[in-house]
Amino acid sequence: PVYFQTSYTINTLANDYVNLNVGGFHVPVVWLISFNGILCIILAPLLGNLWMTLSQKKLDPPVSLKMAVGMIITGLAFYIILLGFNTLHGVLDKTVKMDLWYMLLAYAILTVGELLVSPVGMALFNKLTPERFSSLAMSVWYLTYTFSGIASGYLVAVAKDWGYGKILNILGAALIISGVVMLVIMPFIEKLIAVDKLSTEEAATETAE
Repeated sequence: PVYFQTSYTINTLANDYVNLNVGGFHVPVVWLISFNGILCIILAPLLGNLWMTLSQKKLDPPVSLKMAVGMIITGLAFYIILLGFNTLHGVLDKTVKMDLWYMLLAYAILTVGELLVSPVGMALFNKLTPERFSSLAMSVWYLTYTFSGIASGYLVAVAKDWGYGKILNILGAALIISGVVMLVIMPFIEKLIAVDKLSTEEAATETAE
């Protein structure tokens, strides 16, 4: 639900409190979401190439570390938006607007966080699931997107009641805390991955024999 706020709460905030005029041209608020997609297209192959290069040098960071860093980075993106929102100094009658660059920087950081969490998390989720349940596991993974979208819709109403400042603070803190928790349990996750890898190798050996 937290990441989905980029299409819900953050979009509403941008429409109301961000100066979208650039050189006399009004930037449609939906372009901000497209900006995220464009960055994904640009950064995904670069990150993929980086992981391959590091893997060849046996320097590839653990999967759980990538996810933890991704969560923390994404949390920081919400605080950048909060920093921009605070420049309004409590004037919420839409006569004062925050600079667009706060949103662009936040979306850039969100994209990096997304690329560290989403594809890596999906691969990890599938890897640690027993093979006979792999299809079911992936169905559950995508089903969470549905519930996240529904929850995000309710969070928009909550954001308007609580105030954008409070909700941005909560979302950022939730992500950063989740990242820290992931760092704490990282040894356990890596142990599970090691056991899974060993089991796969043993199964391959038995098949070969």
